[in-house]
Amino acid sequence: MIPAPLTPVDCVSPAVAHAKRLLFQPFRMRFWLKLAILAVLSGALTGGCNGNFNFRNFGGMNDKTSTGAKDAPGFGKIADSIRTHPGMWAGVATGVVAFLLIVFVVFMFVSSVLRFVWLDALLAGQFHIRAGWRFWRHEGVRLFGWQLLFGMVSTGGTLALIAIPLWAAWKKGILTDLPRHLPEFFAGAAVTLLAIAGLALISFFIGTFIHDFVVPTMRYQRAGFLSAWQTAWDHVGATPGSLALYYLFKVVLLIAASIVVGIVSIFVFLIVLLPLLLIGVIAVLLGALIAAGLGPVGVAILITLGVLFGLAFGFGLAYLNTVVTLPVTVFMQYYGLYYFGSRYHPLGAQLVPELPPAPVAPPLPPLVPPPTEPGPALA
Repeated sequence: MIPAPLTPVDCVSPAVAHAKRLLFQPFRMRFWLKLAILAVLSGALTGGCNGNFNFRNFGGMNDKTSTGAKDAPGFGKIADSIRTHPGMWAGVATGVVAFLLIVFVVFMFVSSVLRFVWLDALLAGQFHIRAGWRFWRHEGVRLFGWQLLFGMVSTGGTLALIAIPLWAAWKKGILTDLPRHLPEFFAGAAVTLLAIAGLALISFFIGTFIHDFVVPTMRYQRAGFLSAWQTAWDHVGATPGSLALYYLFKVVLLIAASIVVGIVSIFVFLIVLLPLLLIGVIAVLLGALIAAGLGPVGVAILITLGVLFGLAFGFGLAYLNTVVTLPVTVFMQYYGLYYFGSRYHPLGAQLVPELPPAPVAPPLPPLVPPPTEPGPALA
């Protein structure tokens, strides 16, 4: 067990040492690759992706240029199909959004169950995904329900913080006559951004508390979410200054880890995935030619295949990044475990098992001098 509560600074050294023992002493390639898959599926990674698409020149809608997407083979017919069949394309867009939403919910459910298997792997040094799924499914379902509710509230709050100011600005005529209301517009935008940043900070605090403290408590107590939350708060909330310092160090470590992962991602993308991306672009161009000949149904099929390819590409990128940066991911998890384990005995006892007492030698019998024989009689 850990003898005394560790400060956020003191947790760094044992977390590094434990990650080193798990991954390198000894080094097991198969275990490394399996653990990387588990890290992706359990949502243990920290990061995201951002897509920025510009359709201004799609299909040659901008007539000021003579070159562009309109001259690309097949894409001009696709644009014509969009203008000719708007209802069908609205249905396709709705279907794509619904499909991505279903994928997101399914991933959240899978990650909620495998989060417990991920902890098993770090604490026991071995794991079995199928057996772990069956064993932790009940706790995973409980965690999934609360995470889904938390995600809906945070997402809904963010959308409300964006939509309500826009609606108010439109009602006041700010958006319709923007040049005359620039000071009001920028003031409102600044307040909205601050509110969104505040909501994001609250979401980070709650999400970190769930993953670092509540989930380990659910693992040991086999309790419900609210009961585990209360137990975790009883152990870490008693010292709010230390908890605030833990969150501060967590942010610093996450920034450093994000920099490392970002640099590695660039190299992985350029060296390994760029050829695959080029193959995908060529496949899309060929598919555009084929779909243009098949009509609207062919175009819809092409978009469906493109979405599936994008999902597979994203998972492949996440997995390759995790394979390379697995020590960073494991260290970040151990950092939280050591902080909480120094305050929560069941976890601390498994992180640092108590050594058996040293054997005590039996007491030695007292030394008895040998009897002396009488010497020969003197004459």
